[in-house]
Amino acid sequence: MIDACHAVLETEARSGRGALDEKSTVIFHIYRFLCEYENGGLGGFLYNISPEWDDVAALGGIASDLGRAELAQALERVHAIMKRGHDGDSGTWEEWLEATDPEYELEELDEEISDSFGMLWDELGELILPGE
Repeated sequence: MIDACHAVLETEARSGRGALDEKSTVIFHIYRFLCEYENGGLGGFLYNISPEWDDVAALGGIASDLGRAELAQALERVHAIMKRGHDGDSGTWEEWLEATDPEYELEELDEEISDSFGMLWDELGELILPGE
């Protein structure tokens, strides 16, 4: 399964997202999220995709399509928070986050999203190896 995911990431890196078919696009978003989240939680994921906040919305749409309404709603909230942020590069990531999320909503959302982490691995496996 991991080899298939890496192949999708390599295709995206070499040729861009336009080279991915619909299934590969779903695999790309889920696998990238899982890897980034596993390594750094929600903050690590957001830092590494910055400023491509629409990728959060895309992942939320995928979660919704998979019937994972709670995860989809959490990701929609994350997307809305991140879109509030300014476009400047001044300051540190922590300073930017504090200005963008002064209520620390992302910390709560991180906990909500962590509950779906294992389920997303299962969904990814089913996409790549249906019925196994």
